[in-house]
Amino acid sequence: MKLRWALACLAMLPLTQARAADPVKIGALVSLSGSFASPSKDMLEGMQLVLAQRHDSFGGRPVDFIVRDDQGKPELAVEEANKLTHAEHVDFITGVGLSSVLLAVYRPVLATETFLIGSNSGLDVLAGKNCSPYFFSASFQNGQNAALMGAYLSEQKIDNVFVLAPNYQGGKDAVAGFKHGYKGSISGEIYTPMQQTDFSAEISRVRAARPGAVFVFYPGSWGVQWIKQYSEAGLTGTVPLYSIYMLDEANIAATGHDSVGMYSVSHWVADLDNPANHAFVAAYREKFVTPKRG
Repeated sequence: MKLRWALACLAMLPLTQARAADPVKIGALVSLSGSFASPSKDMLEGMQLVLAQRHDSFGGRPVDFIVRDDQGKPELAVEEANKLTHAEHVDFITGVGLSSVLLAVYRPVLATETFLIGSNSGLDVLAGKNCSPYFFSASFQNGQNAALMGAYLSEQKIDNVFVLAPNYQGGKDAVAGFKHGYKGSISGEIYTPMQQTDFSAEISRVRAARPGAVFVFYPGSWGVQWIKQYSEAGLTGTVPLYSIYMLDEANIAATGHDSVGMYSVSHWVADLDNPANHAFVAAYREKFVTPKRG
């Protein structure tokens, strides 16, 4: 009996070793084109940095890193997610930066019992009864920073605020968060189509409403266009502009002086003064920013 057990164990050993050497397959679903391309590029490079620091290995197993561009389109994201789960048989899918993309792929991915790790969007509707042991969020809740900005405007005794955001779940969550923290009156509320980048009509409505301030949520290239057009309309110096996530390094570089005087809340900026952030920023610049010599 002992001999047969030993022989059986020896027979299984090559199979066990082969499985241990199989790669961990990670699918990155990111919006490398479209209005959310700039933040998505940052997210992808952050993933690539971690993989490089770990020598493309997790838990002693090599990593097979597969990148798919969903272009910020929910229907395309579902197609790409299905390819990752059914054709590539990935162990994990991560990225899914836009809330509309996360909502679209959530059930199709989890139906295959593939782990889904959100790296940016934080939807309240995926908590509670919709919670799944296969979904993890590595970010914030969509409305929490907006609630802080709302509370700040209340503390500053600013009444009569006009609010605007893109017409998708992330935009609606941001406005809902702002309203949760803000105790004043809302003079206007607009949700613009996802494809829209010309905000002249909306800015005219803001001017006509004469609010005490404007709160907007326009991430990525939407934010660049909004800031430039708001400044060109001459409102920056007359109607204070408040936002969340719109004053990162990329947007400031793209808007220049047009963003001066604007206020924004974010969970992270590159110059946070702590050891972990110093190490991350230095490593990121070394890999992606500093020109290679030789």
